[in-house]
Amino acid sequence: MRRCTVLLALILLCTLIQAQDVKKIEADLMKQLEDPTQVYGNNKEAGKYYDIRGFRMYAETYGNGEPLLIIHGNGGSINNFIYQIPYFSQHYKVIVADSRAQGKSIDLRDSLTYEMMADDYAALLTEMKIDSAYVIGVSMDYCWPCAIRRKLKNWR
Repeated sequence: MRRCTVLLALILLCTLIQAQDVKKIEADLMKQLEDPTQVYGNNKEAGKYYDIRGFRMYAETYGNGEPLLIIHGNGGSINNFIYQIPYFSQHYKVIVADSRAQGKSIDLRDSLTYEMMADDYAALLTEMKIDSAYVIGVSMDYCWPCAIRRKLKNWR
């Protein structure tokens, strides 16, 4: 019984420590996002609008190398990747865009599906003259349609 109590106490202590780490990381992220000097998602040198599929899609590119498309989750934007962009841009040409009707990619129509967003990213790559790209998606909502529509592009 004593071993069980000690083990339970250790698990609880580890959980509390991890919770404090998560709170610290969350606070740091919020501080970064509120920083007016934060450029990701608002970088005039790296950003460009692309007229695709009936709306203007905003995208930024960083680094050199093989293309790596990073896709944010629903309701997100480019600035969700303030830690990933600098890391991956050391080895890849990072392409990060605001999805349709999110961030700076404004679309006021009342219809939006994951399939539409997957087609938007395929059209973005075509517009950028990119035939093949690695893809990182945040949320299964984007990963499945992208995989299903893989025939449109050579997505890795």
